[in-house]
Amino acid sequence: DAVSLASSAFQLGQSARSQDDWSLVARRWQQAVDLLAAVPKSSANYATAQTKLSEYRRNLTYAQQQANKPIDQSSGVVVVRPGRPTSPTNTASSSSTRPPTQTRSAPTPVAKSESSVIVAPIVARAGGTPVINVRFNGTTVFPMIVDTGASGTLITAEMADVLNVQATGEAKVDTASQRNISLPLGLVQSIEVEGAIANDVLVAIAGPELDIGLLGHDFFGDYDVTVREDVVEFHHR
Repeated sequence: DAVSLASSAFQLGQSARSQDDWSLVARRWQQAVDLLAAVPKSSANYATAQTKLSEYRRNLTYAQQQANKPIDQSSGVVVVRPGRPTSPTNTASSSSTRPPTQTRSAPTPVAKSESSVIVAPIVARAGGTPVINVRFNGTTVFPMIVDTGASGTLITAEMADVLNVQATGEAKVDTASQRNISLPLGLVQSIEVEGAIANDVLVAIAGPELDIGLLGHDFFGDYDVTVREDVVEFHHR
């Protein structure tokens, strides 16, 4: 079914390195989209299918984009500097991760706000990369690195404890010191930046070596991101 195909696409996307890999991921998403599009209006699942269609199509578009451009060898990994950082200025940064997709369904895309531009103040910088405040589950705010090269959101172990995020799966990733290690995946109810919200997002949970989370492409994929001196702007496409 469509959910199984989405789960398969997610698993394949975790290890995709080449254009052929991403072509296979895109085919899985296309199959899932086709199944949802075939749900008749008379079905009790029609409304849910229409909601998930936009999510699956977004992931399909992302996979197609990756399939149509060269992928370097560092793509598809979470890179974490060894050692526990003590402040945002020397904390770990990440290269691209695969867009985390729920094993039951794909993550809800960022919702449009009333304004086409979301402006988030920069509260710190991690190796020159901006850090902004991000609200989780409607209540708790954490600083997060904004890295346009990262396609998945990564939260710290401490954040997972505070938010009571339970592991529902795992993903294979590489770090600077280890290869093919497993990171647990868990569901957060919502991620919000200045009114832009993504609901029911599957995120990766880092180990104790990471003190600050990474806001990935799965959140701001519908936006063009502009980093200015004091703010990060998310321009809705």
